[in-house]
Amino acid sequence: MYEMAVVAGDLQIPFHNPRAVLTWLKFIEVNKDKITDIVLNGDILDFPYLSLKFLRDPAYRLRMQADITTFQALRDHIDYLVPKATKHYIMGNHEERWIRYVQSNADEIAWLLAKELSLASILGVAGLPKWKTYSYGDGVDWHTPPCRFWHGQRFGGFRQPFIFSLVTF
Repeated sequence: MYEMAVVAGDLQIPFHNPRAVLTWLKFIEVNKDKITDIVLNGDILDFPYLSLKFLRDPAYRLRMQADITTFQALRDHIDYLVPKATKHYIMGNHEERWIRYVQSNADEIAWLLAKELSLASILGVAGLPKWKTYSYGDGVDWHTPPCRFWHGQRFGGFRQPFIFSLVTF
């Protein structure tokens, strides 16, 4: 059986390159009959307004809803192109900013992170039949013997720009 996984990571919405994303989506469209899995490999969203490391730019304060809406449009387009493919969303350190922010600033409701306030719920992928989410630091074993996908910080902390790759067996 022929299987294909298409992988993208480090889109960093709202700093993503729309042309690169459109190229990736076009690749999916052209190969939709062969694709069995889509892997979103961390840092799909940047959440710059939740960063504890960088100065928070007030211009980004009101962007969170727009960024989430951008992701949801991407999610819907992926579902439209490859409805039968399994979608794997591996959370990266930038998605982890959501959890750290809620825990640091709203500890009284942090227990909701497991349900209503989970990033998977906010993004609208929790409970979708073909979507699987993985916590930051977890990886995805794909195929047998497994090909392992995980967020790139595992290799010494270097940052790669938006990438897309193809794995076939």
